[in-house]
Amino acid sequence: MKAVDPSIMIGAVATPYDNGDSWTGYNWWMRDMISNSMAKGVIPDFFIIHTYPLDENMSTDADARLLQAPETIAELTANLDAMVSKYIGPSYVGKIKYMMTEFRSVLNSRAQTLTFMDAMFTAQYLLEMAKHGWAGANIWNMRNGMDTAYQGDYGMFEKEAPNPRPVYYVYPLLTSKFGRDMVKTTITSNSIIKAYAAKDSGGNLTVFLVNNSPTQDYTVNINISGFNAASTGLRWILEPAGTTASGTTTPVQECTNISYNGVVHPDAQTTYYMEGISTPVGNSFSIQVKRSTMVLIRIPDKNSTSSSSISSMAFASSSSRPSDIIFDVPGKVEAEYYTNMSGIQIEVCEDVDGGYDVGWIDWGDW
Repeated sequence: MKAVDPSIMIGAVATPYDNGDSWTGYNWWMRDMISNSMAKGVIPDFFIIHTYPLDENMSTDADARLLQAPETIAELTANLDAMVSKYIGPSYVGKIKYMMTEFRSVLNSRAQTLTFMDAMFTAQYLLEMAKHGWAGANIWNMRNGMDTAYQGDYGMFEKEAPNPRPVYYVYPLLTSKFGRDMVKTTITSNSIIKAYAAKDSGGNLTVFLVNNSPTQDYTVNINISGFNAASTGLRWILEPAGTTASGTTTPVQECTNISYNGVVHPDAQTTYYMEGISTPVGNSFSIQVKRSTMVLIRIPDKNSTSSSSISSMAFASSSSRPSDIIFDVPGKVEAEYYTNMSGIQIEVCEDVDGGYDVGWIDWGDW
């Protein structure tokens, strides 16, 4: 093929780890596949990987493991680099690209595929691959259909109607708002908060934050080096909405609907053009990220040029709604500082004092 058209790229199916000379697991696949292709004068242009990190039903522990799974991309990348170096040569590390041509959060169309948690996983999985230089990734899949045994659906849209699942909304948000040139980020506290950054074609810095805690809101303090940030930017927020499959509002990440900038389940055709919400930014600023919520922030260059070279970003987080506050009575006790509740939710409010307010109160909620 390449003799006819040198621009054709050849991919080879790879394994997530190397068996070497041991006849176990993947049974010499990488060793023999690469040596056989090289014997024919072919060096793969990219390696193909498929992953489904979790194969168990939803539970508190399983949810936590699923949201930690994006961290495995670093190990997977290192394994592939090591195999390229070993079987092809150290000079090819970085030249041979990696493609995640099939992935999803769970195996066997489990119920997680219907939830906001699937969207949280997918956003972080994609951004971890971008951070580690992967060439691309394909989610499985656009439309599939409900699995009556596992109570899930691999489709990003319902099969019978163009009704998007929560995971769909990650794609128009990232493709239309997040930059392409990744920037190094450092989390200085609290690993449950994940942060990614990239510069876009207009010279803006884009930041994507994920709060993986299902119970705790956090204030994230952001410090930017090597960039002259403007004082006002835009933000877009994805957060869970509605109820879980069992009709409750907890665990919140298991809710089966989504709110995008305050609009619950917006029309799929409008999401690419969703306008951002004005928000204060700068080289050092703070932003509140609610439990199980994703926030994308666009920070303009103060000089309105694309010449800035961002050297680093640091993120630190602290609890924004602590559960162990002691109040003096008589005195003021705000409703959002509850120690327990049923049915209600809190949201960031826009009044002068900031903070949160309580909403989504239905009959019987407390």
